[in-house]
Amino acid sequence: MRSSFMGLEVSKRSIQIAQKALDVTNNNLNNIGTKGYTRQRLDQTSLYLRSYTNWQTKEARLSLGGQGSASLGVAQIRDNYIDKRYREMNCYAMQYQRTGDIMREVETTLDNVSNNGLMVSVQELTKALSETATNAADAREKSSIVRHAAENLCTTIRTYNTELEKLKQSNVSDLQAELDNVNTIIRKITDYNKSIVHEYAATEFGNVYNGISVSQYGPLEMMDERNVLLDELSGYANIFVEHENDGSVSVKIGNTTVVKGEQCEQILMREFEDFGGVVLNFTNGDPINNEIRAGVLESYIQVLNGNGPYASHYQTNDYGIPYYKSAIDAFANTLATLLNEVNGCRWVQDANAPGGFSYDSSRAMFAADTDIYTEVNGVRELVQRQPITASNIRISDEWMANETMIGQVFVGPDDAIEAKFTAAAWLMNADGTYEYDADGRMIPDTDKVPNMVTADAQGYALDKNGERILDVAALNLKNPVEPLYYMKDEMNGRYYVYNSDYKRINSFGDAVPESYAEGYYSQTNLDGANLNKLLLAFTDKSIKFGRASDFTGSAIEYLQFLSNRTAESISYLDSQCELYTDAANRLLDNRDGVSGVSDTEEGVNMLTYQKWFNASARMMTALDECLDKVINGMGRVGL
Repeated sequence: MRSSFMGLEVSKRSIQIAQKALDVTNNNLNNIGTKGYTRQRLDQTSLYLRSYTNWQTKEARLSLGGQGSASLGVAQIRDNYIDKRYREMNCYAMQYQRTGDIMREVETTLDNVSNNGLMVSVQELTKALSETATNAADAREKSSIVRHAAENLCTTIRTYNTELEKLKQSNVSDLQAELDNVNTIIRKITDYNKSIVHEYAATEFGNVYNGISVSQYGPLEMMDERNVLLDELSGYANIFVEHENDGSVSVKIGNTTVVKGEQCEQILMREFEDFGGVVLNFTNGDPINNEIRAGVLESYIQVLNGNGPYASHYQTNDYGIPYYKSAIDAFANTLATLLNEVNGCRWVQDANAPGGFSYDSSRAMFAADTDIYTEVNGVRELVQRQPITASNIRISDEWMANETMIGQVFVGPDDAIEAKFTAAAWLMNADGTYEYDADGRMIPDTDKVPNMVTADAQGYALDKNGERILDVAALNLKNPVEPLYYMKDEMNGRYYVYNSDYKRINSFGDAVPESYAEGYYSQTNLDGANLNKLLLAFTDKSIKFGRASDFTGSAIEYLQFLSNRTAESISYLDSQCELYTDAANRLLDNRDGVSGVSDTEEGVNMLTYQKWFNASARMMTALDECLDKVINGMGRVGL
């Protein structure tokens, strides 16, 4: 016969478990809208007793059955695989979203390129040139309109550069704020690791860690908060999370463990201006730029370090803010240099200059604000001209002093000095034909003519050792249909481009005088010829803009090219963001289906546990009546 009170104990435990199940259900319903809350459940197991007494019979062991159930603890319903997949998708979704947001700011800054800003400024300048050349090349008021349009163009270019610089600095500050947030998240995860390990619930059904019995029934609310932080951290970088036996988590970014138990690493940014880009390191000194691979931090690295073909050591080949700054620089420098040369900037004989020649910039239309001047006896003299960029482009002093300068025509002497140059020698095939390169130019035989040079893709002349010598502007030919000769002028030691008739040519393929020593510019013959040459420069489709010939075409086409590149980048980023966001949302829905609280399911559970509670209570009543019968009714026959 079993113990008299065993049935009451079984019913008591049943009532207690049913009541606790109702408590967990109530807790789930109360947290249905709590961020990061994971649905909880009460885990149960069936109780049984075993006896190893050899003399007991099977019938005797029968009394040990029916022990009821016991509660193991309250656990979370969570799938770590779904967590992993969601965090992988989330980092890419956040990366493309943030990059797209920043590039939209770039597009807003450059939006005027094609709408009513830089492109319109160029069009207004060409319109003014056309009207002046057609109607009144000699009229000062018309020439002043051209100069005013050019001033507006310079102002617009400088404004673009300023706005892009502001955008860059703003994003550097934003990145620092995001890094502070990342470091705070890492520290909080570490703090939760410490709290969870020390507060972890110990049960007889758990595993043993460092002599302490550890189970899955830990401080669930702390684990929820830690999971929220891990989700947030996944938006900044591609992380790998590993759950340890003591209840803590380890977190890796790339190959570096940033969280391990109660230890953590922080992320530091080196001074931006010192490196010309974003350089991140962990506190242990490990570099991080190539470790992140995805997330918000990667988006900032791309937009702040991306300099396309202009990339230096710490920069990347992405098309970020530095690229568009460099592109506007290239536009300003290339256009200003071309117009200056077309207007008459040239090398002239100068006995006091190295090689007997100096660069005459008296015909320059554009100059740099950073030009170096000096004063001699109260007279301001130019010492050194600086490269023209988007930040310093301006109207030259010469043009400011004489608005009709651009309408003057050069008159050369009848006995122009012919430059002497080394004889041409070209590589020849066995059949007597010459060797040509991919661009249709004959290949020089540098063994026969040591001074012969070639040119690289950027338009720089190269000596026989492949070293750059001079930026050959004449490589930007409109119709390079004939072989080009790159030869050294023995009069000045510089390299020029010649056509097949050994005539030096300019960037339009036109033959130019070999010396301007005796020439002059007419102050009266303003027939618009020079203005028309300036107009042709704007429509020249052979101009090479940027490093590595980023673009070849006219000035207007280059501006349209930049606008299209920005639009295409944003379109790609938006499509990728939508793709990864949809994937992340689907995984989030799947996780909510497992870990989220459903009022319908909890309502069903509530009814089930309530019936369970009522049935257990009724069972205890029945057992109490049986026990009362045993105690008060048995063995009293005849009394």
